[in-house]
Amino acid sequence: MSHFGPNFVALTGTDGQLRAATKSFRVHRRKVIADKTAPDDYLVDHSSITFLMGPDGKFRTLFPHDTTGDVMATRMAKYLAKK
Repeated sequence: MSHFGPNFVALTGTDGQLRAATKSFRVHRRKVIADKTAPDDYLVDHSSITFLMGPDGKFRTLFPHDTTGDVMATRMAKYLAKK
């Protein structure tokens, strides 16, 4: 996540915890190993949805992959104004 900035939070945990999180958020994830002789060299195929969570950790809204920055900013401003 460091590639995206210091304020991004990534989910991590045991395989069981990740399975539970992906089920809860209804997202897809799958490890893709192209070269079976190098199992540590892999990609992750996953959903491309951005979730907006409140400071309390509760879901507020989501943004599909093709949501523009302007639309995200407008929708996020509504949640920030509610504080």
